[in-house]
Amino acid sequence: MSAVGQPRERLDRQLYRLLEDRLTVREFEELQAQMKADPAVLEYVLDYLILWSGLHQSRYLTNIHSLEAELPAALQDCDLPTFRDYWMFQVEEDLERMDATHEDQPLVVLRPKASTQRPVRPKEPHLKRSLVNLAALFLFVVSLLILDRMVTRPRIPPVVAQVVESHELKWSDPSLLHEPGTLLRAGWIQQEAGLVRLRLKKGAELLLQAPCTLKLIGDNEVYLTDGSLTATVPPEAVGFRVSTLNADLIDYGTEFGIFASRDGDVETHVFEGEVELRSLKDRSVRTRLKKGHAGLLDRLSGSLKTHRLTEKNARFVRRIDRDHRIGRPGRLLSLADVVGGGNGYGTGRINQGLDPISGMSHSYRRGQTLQATSSRFRKVLGAKYIDGVFIPDGARGPVEISSTGLIFDDCPETGSWYYVGIYNGAQMSYAEDDPRLEENPQYHQALLDKREYGTPWNPALSLLPNQGITFDLDAIRADMSNVDLSAFRSGFGLSETIPEEETPSLYVWVLIDGKVVFRQECRFPDNRSTRILIPLRVTDRFLTLITTAEVTGYCWALFTDPVLELTRD
Repeated sequence: MSAVGQPRERLDRQLYRLLEDRLTVREFEELQAQMKADPAVLEYVLDYLILWSGLHQSRYLTNIHSLEAELPAALQDCDLPTFRDYWMFQVEEDLERMDATHEDQPLVVLRPKASTQRPVRPKEPHLKRSLVNLAALFLFVVSLLILDRMVTRPRIPPVVAQVVESHELKWSDPSLLHEPGTLLRAGWIQQEAGLVRLRLKKGAELLLQAPCTLKLIGDNEVYLTDGSLTATVPPEAVGFRVSTLNADLIDYGTEFGIFASRDGDVETHVFEGEVELRSLKDRSVRTRLKKGHAGLLDRLSGSLKTHRLTEKNARFVRRIDRDHRIGRPGRLLSLADVVGGGNGYGTGRINQGLDPISGMSHSYRRGQTLQATSSRFRKVLGAKYIDGVFIPDGARGPVEISSTGLIFDDCPETGSWYYVGIYNGAQMSYAEDDPRLEENPQYHQALLDKREYGTPWNPALSLLPNQGITFDLDAIRADMSNVDLSAFRSGFGLSETIPEEETPSLYVWVLIDGKVVFRQECRFPDNRSTRILIPLRVTDRFLTLITTAEVTGYCWALFTDPVLELTRD
């Protein structure tokens, strides 16, 4: 092919998108300008199209009804009056005048679609010469269509939405922009990371949370393959529809969130107004959901269950907060936020956590050191990503750490003493039975490396001794289309706010499917902090975090910014 004075890869990509009917108006105009400005580009384009035409012919030129069918839609729609008559012609049907090498090969007959005059027959009987003429004619017509600024532009989908705002957004298609005002046409969009708010032409606003795959169908309808979105629908957009693999959702003027898994499960939360959720497999399965209610359509049973929303149901991001550092959709999932009832991206509540004895949700409050009467594993209901919680004490026999019966074989004796619970945040205080409480009644945030933790800017998971929590990695994977969990990463340490006269120490443990993968002692004031990085495999299901100590007093321990690293699979 001809030499080209511009980056070859970009030009090849433009030509490929042209022949696949995916070239936008802006890209087409750019291609035209390049051909006019650089003869080498024009020659390269024509060579490329000739080669494409040849590769689209069948081996023996059989089963071809019209070479017009081989053209991309961008070229088919041209209404130049003589195009089809010149393009379509009839090859001489005289087998006796063909080479012996073509005696058994059927000839192609390509007739005019609408012509008042019989097309000129080629005078040269040889099939190869006919093909040469055909290629020359193709070259002429294509160059005419492109350089003469085609009467009909490439068929492109209509604009149905625009970007309103975004944060750390990454599209799978690098040609898509993320600046406010960017127009989006009907078709598929795939979001790899971050958050983006879109506004459809009728007014509905969608906040997409990565990873998410969505098809923009029209100015008031989308198809959600997998992922989460939150919709705010004004009166003029009532009737807005979200379709999924197994369900339809019709809005009646509201704010709601909807999640669809790649397997077909659907979950909807209604924050304001009313929606209708109905199954596509069984039209009789439908329900109206009002403010404060949720619906879950199970793909296996086909059942549709409803319940009231609770603090554990903060699955959906409802606004873009550029200040916090709690997770990153499609990249980092915060386990501290999950413990606070969130989705891992900042929807949880600070100082909200779990009681290790009951598994119930509760807020942080000052209390006393307590002794558990049982180290039984407790399933956490309503928290999809958390398998359960427990009190580790090897003196009580096998310590169960998962709903499947995994055992912590190396658990030391702890006396089953624990304090406060497991919670999202790092708020610390003296115990109720400590005489120093009267002089220091205030709560305070834990410090590590002179940084204050337990805030939206520096998230933390407080896990004072002797407590344990297990996360279900498979449940997280089920909600993440085309994403896998590559590692667990966190800091850990004892708060620098511990009174100077105290010298607490403890052990921190990390287990994968019941096997110890990390164990380290932390002492105050020396050796009080450490870093943890645990690679994860696709077969790993349970991640367990544990702290143990013989004496629990003022072991103000915390995991700093504990996250699961997400990667594209």
